[in-house]
Amino acid sequence: MPSRQTTDSAAPRVPKVERRKISILDRQQSLELIRALDGHWIQPVVIIALTTGMRQGEIVALKWSDVDFEKKTLRIERSMSLTKAEGLKLKSPKTKAGKRTISLSQLSVDALRRVSAKQSEKRLRLRLVKSNDSMVFDRLLHGTDDGFLSPQFIGNTYRRLMSKIDLPNVGFHGLRHTHISQLLLAGHPIKVVSARAGHASVSMTLDIYGHLLPTSDADMMAAYDKELERLENRTA
Repeated sequence: MPSRQTTDSAAPRVPKVERRKISILDRQQSLELIRALDGHWIQPVVIIALTTGMRQGEIVALKWSDVDFEKKTLRIERSMSLTKAEGLKLKSPKTKAGKRTISLSQLSVDALRRVSAKQSEKRLRLRLVKSNDSMVFDRLLHGTDDGFLSPQFIGNTYRRLMSKIDLPNVGFHGLRHTHISQLLLAGHPIKVVSARAGHASVSMTLDIYGHLLPTSDADMMAAYDKELERLENRTA
């Protein structure tokens, strides 16, 4: 006698994956971190991470040809990664949105100018030639040659320093989250923030940072009523 087969064709329930909470710094804590790193070679790297939201690999892949001091912008054209076969390697962003031009704050511009001046001084002393193809953050920051500065070395150095500073334990990638979160909390349009972050879509930004935006219909209507009241008072 043939065995009975079940007719239940319902798909198995997939457990919901809880997204890990992102640790970030507030604006005051960001300034405290920058001050705590004053005089250390990693300070300008941290400033760029905090004020641009760039990924770690994007930061170390920057070339001076990407920086426009006059327009206060920089182009993000590539990223750096560590491969077993080839070691440190420059590569193009994974998505079209990864290639982007972003504006710089004055804090960023000043930090980059200090890096440029320090590199020029070291290059002159070591008789090294600088070109527009030179890396913005190379080993001249902390050593005596202009080779690639690896993301892993930056991460390890940052982690060691952060453990000695009385601030929330935010990892280096958390500096990117800090910048994006602060922009959204300040009310800047999510589409603009998403483009600055290099996300492939606004939905990706919403998926990661949507909890920072107004969370209920009631909140939205409360803001709507407040705006109507303001307009009525102006026309009364």
